[in-house]
Amino acid sequence: MLPAAIVCLWYGRPTGARPTPRGRMDGMKAKRLQAVERARREAPAGAGSAQAASLVKAKKRDARPARAPLARSEVLEKAARLRFEEEIDAALKRRPATEAKLAGALRAVACLSPALRASLGEATSVLLRRGACQRELYACGLRSLSEAQDRQATPLLRQALLTDDAGGPAALSSACFLRDPELLPLLAKIAASRQSHLAFGAELARVARGESNGALLAQLAPMIKESHRISMCVELFLPLIRAVPMAAHVGPALAVLRGAERHLGRWLVLAEVAVKAGDTSPIDEAGMRAKDGPESSRSAWSLVGWALSDRIALTRGVPPPLPPSARPTLELISRLSDRPSADRDTTFLFRLARARTASVRPML
Repeated sequence: MLPAAIVCLWYGRPTGARPTPRGRMDGMKAKRLQAVERARREAPAGAGSAQAASLVKAKKRDARPARAPLARSEVLEKAARLRFEEEIDAALKRRPATEAKLAGALRAVACLSPALRASLGEATSVLLRRGACQRELYACGLRSLSEAQDRQATPLLRQALLTDDAGGPAALSSACFLRDPELLPLLAKIAASRQSHLAFGAELARVARGESNGALLAQLAPMIKESHRISMCVELFLPLIRAVPMAAHVGPALAVLRGAERHLGRWLVLAEVAVKAGDTSPIDEAGMRAKDGPESSRSAWSLVGWALSDRIALTRGVPPPLPPSARPTLELISRLSDRPSADRDTTFLFRLARARTASVRPML
């Protein structure tokens, strides 16, 4: 059987009568180009340039790489957010017995939801107008908004600092996290107050914001009463442990407060803030007391030294120290908490467990 090309030539059939599929595609493309050229010539002036610009934009759009999906600002589910908002509304109508638990849960999830922070800001404003600065929900709102750098934080904090008690310790603690220059004159005025604990809190905020050299802070430290020192450990210094490192100017003032502190857990809070500020003297002091101190407290001081070394390793980004070998007891663990020893708080136990200390396994 002869090939098809030889048969066509034999019978004298023109080769262009039946083009191949590729030839057909070329012909269609040529006809399309002729139609586009004819339309361009017949179009009025300016239409061709607009059409050419649209074609260029279309080509660029097709050649543009696909965008990565944008991250959602609302991480918290709607059902959970509505439940929290209902609990906040109920707490404003009548103070519940579980307000501390609600405040703790809000502190944990407020950073995940701008809508929830908006509701929390409204509730904080209501409590501030009522003068309820001792409520856990009020302190939770100010701290959550300031730590998240929310835009509601500065107006609320400015309003709180204008009150007689400067909004309480929660307002002075929240001022440490904001860098808004509007708060500078208010904090300077409170730092000159006759009440030493308010002046100390305002000056601490000024040092944290980089507006003071800490000289006044060292002068105010010996004037702090024991009751105020206890509240400041929980309200002022404990939030600073989770914050950015403090300025080194706080070292002398914290040394004075540690010298007057008899509770080991609160001493540890003050020492951790000092260590984050670059002062390593608390580690040396804890090591000395673990060797030469009373035998009944050497185990506790060894755990304190390990905690401070772990904190400085976390701050500097170096490998953590080896887990302690001392076997803790419930009494020892409760002494290392910032809360009163009678509360039997076991927070330090889970700190040891996070470091995978084998000696805490029986207690866990």
